[in-house]
Amino acid sequence: MALPFLASFLSGCSHVAYLYQAGMGQWAIYNHERAVAEVVSDPHVSSVTRQRLAWIPEIRAFVERELGVKSTSNYTTYVDLKRPFVVWSLTSAEPYELKLKEWSFPIVGSFPYLGFFKENTARDWEARERLLGRDTHVRGVTAYSTIGYLRDPLLSTMLTSKKTDLVNLLFHETTHSQVYIKGEGAFNEQIASFIGDYGERLWIRKKMCASSPCPELENWNDEHADRRLFGARLRAFADRLKKLYADTASEPEEGRRERKAAAFAAFREEMADPRRTEWKSSGWKKWIAGKFAAEFMNNAALLAHLTYEDHQDLFEKLYRKAGGSLDDSVNTEGSLAGSLLILKRFSGKLDHLRSRVEERSLSPQILLDRFLTE
Repeated sequence: MALPFLASFLSGCSHVAYLYQAGMGQWAIYNHERAVAEVVSDPHVSSVTRQRLAWIPEIRAFVERELGVKSTSNYTTYVDLKRPFVVWSLTSAEPYELKLKEWSFPIVGSFPYLGFFKENTARDWEARERLLGRDTHVRGVTAYSTIGYLRDPLLSTMLTSKKTDLVNLLFHETTHSQVYIKGEGAFNEQIASFIGDYGERLWIRKKMCASSPCPELENWNDEHADRRLFGARLRAFADRLKKLYADTASEPEEGRRERKAAAFAAFREEMADPRRTEWKSSGWKKWIAGKFAAEFMNNAALLAHLTYEDHQDLFEKLYRKAGGSLDDSVNTEGSLAGSLLILKRFSGKLDHLRSRVEERSLSPQILLDRFLTE
């Protein structure tokens, strides 16, 4: 996740209340930093934490090598936050239109979410959006990137029990610091999600598959298939909602609200019903029946998920263009670095592409698709 507040703070943005909590939250993190090596050797720190931090030098070196990027001071320090999330992300959407509210900042452009260091602050801002009649969604976030403006430390919220999750996360957040397209928050997250997923797969292939078959790789393939199915189902549901909102535009508010609620309830049931949606991995089944079913209530929640899951077929096309493949008999050496290089070239040419009148209003996803076919 990339957050806008740091660059905004540096540029003197006038969002005083938001920037105050952001500045204080970031200061508190930096004020409690310790070098990773120091924490690893501290006997007063739990053995679990020290073991997971000991993974970091190897993971950092792998991420930097596979992406072909220079080493930085990111993830060389550690902060124990003593809370489950580092920030809480707020999204806000129109109630009968699939359109997220965007918050604009100097230098970095617009973002389809805001991040808050305290949950109660996020809930206060959420209440304001609801008073305006908007759909809202707040979720806890375990990591974020300062998109290259400041040093990113490791956080206790990032240290999951699975090493591969941490690999995915560092690929994801490192990508934000390498490729950032101003004003295209969803596109930036989709890029990072793609690099994170495929970076994790590369780690599994190189570090965990000494023999064949490789159970860890089979698990990744199952989870990858589930994630792509999830994204496809979300997109299909979004298309159905657009039609519903158009068809009910002249109906009274109460009727529209009831039909909308029924549509979301039916979709949650469809996703959890094994006869209608067959998930391959147990983790996805559990998440769909639990957290997803409890929180997927409105347009803001739908669009928050699509921010990360949409258009992944486009990035798979990009991966193939860079020599990548999910066929393990194919040599894919350098494919992630190649993908990142293509994205950097695309980013550098985006303004030129949009200078053409007929392409000025096109999304970066459409323009990237055309760029890949040139």
